[in-house]
Amino acid sequence: MAIRKIFLVFLILSLNALNCESFKVQENSFLYKNPQYKSYLEKAILHDFSDKRNKEILKKVATKWKSKKNLKIRIFGDSHIASDFIANEFRNLLGNINALGFTYPLQPISHQSLILNYEAKNFNILDVRMPLSQLKNLPNLEMLNFPLGGVIAYPKINEINEAAKSAKSSKNTESNSFIKLDINPKSNIKNDTFITQIIYKNDSKNPAFLVQDSKNSFILQTKEINKWEMQLLELNFPINITALSENAMLGGYFFYKNNDNNIVESIGLNGVRSDIWLKWDKEILKSELDILDYDIIILSYGSNNAMYDVFNEEKFIKNYADFIALLREYNKECVFILVAPPPVLKMEKKKYVETRNNKAVNAAVIKLARKEHTLLFNMSEFIESSAKDELDKELEKQEQNKAKNSKNTNSKSTKNTAKNAKNVPVGNKNAMQDSIKTTKDIWIKNNLSKKDVHLTPQGYYLTADALFYSLNQKFFDTK
Repeated sequence: MAIRKIFLVFLILSLNALNCESFKVQENSFLYKNPQYKSYLEKAILHDFSDKRNKEILKKVATKWKSKKNLKIRIFGDSHIASDFIANEFRNLLGNINALGFTYPLQPISHQSLILNYEAKNFNILDVRMPLSQLKNLPNLEMLNFPLGGVIAYPKINEINEAAKSAKSSKNTESNSFIKLDINPKSNIKNDTFITQIIYKNDSKNPAFLVQDSKNSFILQTKEINKWEMQLLELNFPINITALSENAMLGGYFFYKNNDNNIVESIGLNGVRSDIWLKWDKEILKSELDILDYDIIILSYGSNNAMYDVFNEEKFIKNYADFIALLREYNKECVFILVAPPPVLKMEKKKYVETRNNKAVNAAVIKLARKEHTLLFNMSEFIESSAKDELDKELEKQEQNKAKNSKNTNSKSTKNTAKNAKNVPVGNKNAMQDSIKTTKDIWIKNNLSKKDVHLTPQGYYLTADALFYSLNQKFFDTK
């Protein structure tokens, strides 16, 4: 225990020295609890392709970063972001998050928010990935469109409690189609009054939802039918939202303060590619993008583009660049960071192999970062550089074992070799070591990566630490 404490003190001192006047290592951060990965962190690289204009923006955002005041970060992406691990590690490292920003109406299966708890009864979830064949029984299918993020929650048909329509002041929503939202106490976000924007629509002008907090009740009623709208309220958690119309839909929520918002939000969806934003309704999207100005926007797409055998680099770059241009229109003083994906592997003939377009997609993201003058964090590069020394030692050990085994084999007779072969245990203790051939294998061995394209929670936390401290170094080096 004493040795561990000494090591932790050394880690904190060395990190602070590495990052000048940097943030202190937070006690609930991954690196604080796992100081053995300090050497990995030192290999992280944040590439800077900023032009003159973006260097000026870097200086302005650096000032806010250092003060840790009114700092808003938004992270878009695929499954690497949808787990919320990377965003939540940023929250832990900043240590002063006081608002939530945007969040989905409900979390789809295999998605999560680590700062907002959801409870729901008699609600369905739609998302933009679903094929039309799965939506054929949906009312007003021809009017279906998706807001920011591409997730919709709507009540199950015939489950609307008629009593709710007259229960404007009732706190009991137990028997209705309802959603209950509450701050995760582990987030340490104080439950003050939040400015709340609720995105919703209905196929009539009848009451759509009853919204209740600990003090007040509100009825949401659309001005126009089948059109996304935003209702501005001031609410305290917990918040109950009860459906009053069978065809009403929720498209998400914003929770923020009047000023001095410290926010790290994630907008991720499993399986999506970099052109997912083209499926979001442009009219409501622009209204949602206009709510808050973000200081840092991180975009992490590409893994799912690399899963396909055909990859059109020109189309990939154009669609991705158009999305960046749209975001810049609403976030004019914002630092953009592109995250290139980790190694993309898929199962073929009962083993995982690198996809045909893994390297092509990675190269395209780098090319895009140069074109758009953004910062770039390459997850594949980080995995490669952080585990290279460990891999070299492992490969050297394997060669020594082979030489030793070869020598032992040659010293025995063929008869003894055949006899011993029958007694070789199935679970050879060197089997795992002998299977290590790449830096990704090292990450798998250390429980930082799964065998496919995904990392483990520990791997995402470590990646977040690497990106955070690289970014921190960049801001403190910016004069």
